[in-house]
Amino acid sequence: MTRSLTEALTRWGFSDTEVDVYLAALEAGQAPASEIADTADVSRRHVYRVSERLAEVGLVDVRDQYQPTLIRATPSEEVAEIMQRRQKTIVTEIDQHRGGPDEPIGGVEVIKHTATVLDRTRSLIAAADELVFVTAPADLVERLAEDLQAARERGVIVLVFTEDVAGLSQPFEQIASVVRVREDFDLFHQFALAVDSFRALVGTPEAMDHHADERFGPALAVEGEYVTPRICASFLEYEWKLGVERAVPEPVSLPATFEGFTPAVVHAALHRSAGTDLHATVVTRPIERDRSDRDTRTTIEGAVSAVRQGIVEPYRKSFLFEQSMTIDTDTGEVTVAGPGAMFEDFVATRVTLQRGSDVDS
Repeated sequence: MTRSLTEALTRWGFSDTEVDVYLAALEAGQAPASEIADTADVSRRHVYRVSERLAEVGLVDVRDQYQPTLIRATPSEEVAEIMQRRQKTIVTEIDQHRGGPDEPIGGVEVIKHTATVLDRTRSLIAAADELVFVTAPADLVERLAEDLQAARERGVIVLVFTEDVAGLSQPFEQIASVVRVREDFDLFHQFALAVDSFRALVGTPEAMDHHADERFGPALAVEGEYVTPRICASFLEYEWKLGVERAVPEPVSLPATFEGFTPAVVHAALHRSAGTDLHATVVTRPIERDRSDRDTRTTIEGAVSAVRQGIVEPYRKSFLFEQSMTIDTDTGEVTVAGPGAMFEDFVATRVTLQRGSDVDS
């Protein structure tokens, strides 16, 4: 319980000292500042100062009418009432002051501690719809194995770049869709995560200098439809190419329908490498520059004449993170790609692949 409570308090913005003082007060129930100072291993002056902040948010009650002053941890039911009142107040304030349309904007957040970095990593993996890309040492891949496997089993393409080691509890092919390894991975000790080309976590240089439990913190959490794809593209263009392919998925059984474009393009590439003639039916919308027609949907279909990607071998692409298909329609060639497409003709919102022989018959 202490660990999960510590992580929650840290996420709410409390410092390590504030967390230590509160946990000491919570354990004691009610105690003099000197006792709490001994338990938290801080000075009494720190206890008094920290207790004032904790009292402001309702977590403790400073009883200075007693001698010596007593610090009382607020009972859980009172804390719950305080939080509910404050939540209602905050929501009311937001409703009163919020204005303007919903626009997707990005942001950067610094996450200091490894425990919080891992919590955020697991949350992002659990929320992934289309793509998870992880570059990390083998011990972190091991810790995330269940989360990555669950994402893979629900149809997310999971890419892992890690060190070449033996003895993992699960084979690579169970943990991820595509795995590339590098023998000298320890040369850069890097951790990075990208999810759905919209959210990312990147280990900072300070994290690489740390040891043991703080090895993956601090990290930068990045959110945005312009920055995150470039982070993912950078790793795929450089680190990904330095590895050796150790696991790839079997081509999906056809026909198959994909709501995300990355899984569609990976399995199209796998089928074409196996010599399968493909036919695609693609629901599309205009690319971003045609914002006035963003809600328009057009269905195109035809033989798949080219697949460009840099995820599974052999690579065929012209620029960073290119993922596209060329469809031979009755009116000519049409190129489709995923969200963020700039050079193709359409953005694909749903792709159905089937064997060309099944269409011809």
